[in-house]
Amino acid sequence: MFSMHKVEKINTTTTTFEGRINLEKIKTLIPYIKPYNKKMALGIFSGTLNQIFSITSSALAAYLVGLAATGGSAEKILSLFWLLAALAVGRASMVYAEMYLVHDVAYSILVDYRNIMYRAIERIAPAYMLKKRSGDVASSVMADVEALEVFYAHTVGAYIIAIIAPLTFLVILAYIHWLLPLVIFPFLLLVATIPFWFSKKARQQGKEIRSKLGTVNAEVVDGVQGMREIVAFGRGKSYLKKLENGTYDLGRSQIAEGKRLGLEGGLINAAMSLGMVSILAVSSFLVLEGSIDSALIPTIIMLSVYVFSPIVDVSGTARNLGSIGASAERVFSILNTPTPVEDKAEAPLEGPIVPHIQYNKVKFSYANLLLRFWDVRGGSIKIGNYDLRDLTQEKLRDMVAVVSQDVYLFNMSIRENIRLGRPEATDEEVEAASKLALAHDFLVKLPQGYDTNVGERGVQLSGGQRQRIAIARALIKNSPILLMDEAVSNLDAENERAVQKAISELQKGRTTLVIAHRLSTIMAADKIVVLDKGKVAEIGSHDALVKKNGVYSRLIASQSIEVLE
Repeated sequence: MFSMHKVEKINTTTTTFEGRINLEKIKTLIPYIKPYNKKMALGIFSGTLNQIFSITSSALAAYLVGLAATGGSAEKILSLFWLLAALAVGRASMVYAEMYLVHDVAYSILVDYRNIMYRAIERIAPAYMLKKRSGDVASSVMADVEALEVFYAHTVGAYIIAIIAPLTFLVILAYIHWLLPLVIFPFLLLVATIPFWFSKKARQQGKEIRSKLGTVNAEVVDGVQGMREIVAFGRGKSYLKKLENGTYDLGRSQIAEGKRLGLEGGLINAAMSLGMVSILAVSSFLVLEGSIDSALIPTIIMLSVYVFSPIVDVSGTARNLGSIGASAERVFSILNTPTPVEDKAEAPLEGPIVPHIQYNKVKFSYANLLLRFWDVRGGSIKIGNYDLRDLTQEKLRDMVAVVSQDVYLFNMSIRENIRLGRPEATDEEVEAASKLALAHDFLVKLPQGYDTNVGERGVQLSGGQRQRIAIARALIKNSPILLMDEAVSNLDAENERAVQKAISELQKGRTTLVIAHRLSTIMAADKIVVLDKGKVAEIGSHDALVKKNGVYSRLIASQSIEVLE
């Protein structure tokens, strides 16, 4: 049964990628197997039995051929045939068990990784996301995590089986004649170590490919999201050229990796062939000498093939360790990113807090600092009598509703987008908030009304419509503090008038912080703070600042007559 475990804590202190060998990176993946130890152990046990049944049945079949060729009894051949049939059934059962168990574990771990990464991104956003392209981050969450399936499903168990199974087969060869394992053992070591000769190159190529793949993914996401602008400005050819260059660059790196993989594979096959020739030569000599029965020659050949088989499988996987290590590095670079804002260890403050905001010697990013996307480095911000840093992020963000310049609507229904403000809100409450936001009239005219899907980023709606849905979302949250960050800066005059009416409803009974260049948004404010070149130039009401004939008055004069009305 497919299962997954919830990982409550991310260890951000013990994982490091400073080692020169990929194994240092690979080791960091091992602890995530712990919740699935029993299933993984059963998978490895099944795989080991599969190898043993496989070699035993092949050796037995070879022995039957040799026995028949040398005139063995029909009764003995028949009894061995039934044993061969039983081994075939046993092997089929073990193949099923191994594949089911190791893939159950692998995909459960991938689910765990993605859940941990979602929480990590939430923990470090938005500061982290401002430095990264969303397509690159998405590539880490999806493609890089998916690449780790090779490690969990085809590497962990395979490495253990590659130790147990060959040792078992070497013991059988030693039982036939003590010289046989001594002949083949050096070639086994050679096959096992060849991938490590190329480990440095594999690491470099893997890191390069994963990085370029992330860049190409980011370019594709940018292009898809910005296709309207690309087409409108006639930049299709130049964008396509940019995308082609990135794809060709990625392709060149992948071809270089293919050459390395081919060289490794060729050397491994050469070492294995030399081992087979050597064991055949020694076996023939032992037959001529009379030390072993000639009927055992087919068995020895089959045993020799199967001695190499699990090691060759592991070598094939090991050739991909560079890519796996690079994917692990990209995944853990997100998981190990320090949290930009930490709540204090003391018990959170309980009870209501007076929603009065005080900024003291704060220099920049007023909106982001109020929401604690970053913490204040100099000065302080207080709500009521409490420093923002004394409030938990959860409590603070429950107190603040935001309407920003760049409204983000998710690719789901309008009803669900509004409910983002308060998921438990009823349909009646959603419609009531929409009416106050002056959105209800246009919403009911849509094909599915409130259940209309808005498309990615709300592309099905106009800017004014998106803004009014954002206001409805803030209304339904019903927070005591309202933060408006350039909420009408991108609207035309008609939409601005409609949104201003909705904002007037939203501001009632709330402490409102408005950041704006359009002065129509702030004329009714109790206190206006005018910034000029990053410094406070004036403070006062609209009427007082107009009479002062200063910076604010000049700004009023420079804007439309509509503002003055």
